[in-house]
Amino acid sequence: MKIKIFSTLFFIVVSLLLFGCKQNTIPTVPIEIVITYKGEKVEGALVTLNPVIKDGTQRAATGMTDINGHAAISTPGGNNNGSMEGDFKVTVMKTPSIGGTENIPEYATYEEAVADQSTTNKTMGSENIEHLLPIKYASENMTDIMISVKKGNKNNWTFDLKD
Repeated sequence: MKIKIFSTLFFIVVSLLLFGCKQNTIPTVPIEIVITYKGEKVEGALVTLNPVIKDGTQRAATGMTDINGHAAISTPGGNNNGSMEGDFKVTVMKTPSIGGTENIPEYATYEEAVADQSTTNKTMGSENIEHLLPIKYASENMTDIMISVKKGNKNNWTFDLKD
């Protein structure tokens, strides 16, 4: 009887160790991205990989650039090393500060605000944010940077942003 109880308990413990402690991380692929602007490495920019296919099977990945312009990309729920496989639109944004409320111009009409936005590197919203890089790279709809991440490929890119 003791052997039967011991065997059953042993089986339960082994089963829990083998199947119950499995990590539920999203598989990611290591990637390297370097951002430059006018030939200079960009520090402090937010780089986001936005999935082209929006069916919920892929997740966006993000990273901040360091002093060498290198972005350490990671995916939420992943192993903090890269992005999921797939096709991505890459956005890059750098601002002096986000969430500040100083020097926000007031506009008489919505049309006036849109006109000002189209002639400056500022976006509309609850805050008026000045972009330190070309604004087209801050928008998923406007960026022309596309990458395809595949396991087994080198997955290294350097992007020199242009005005």
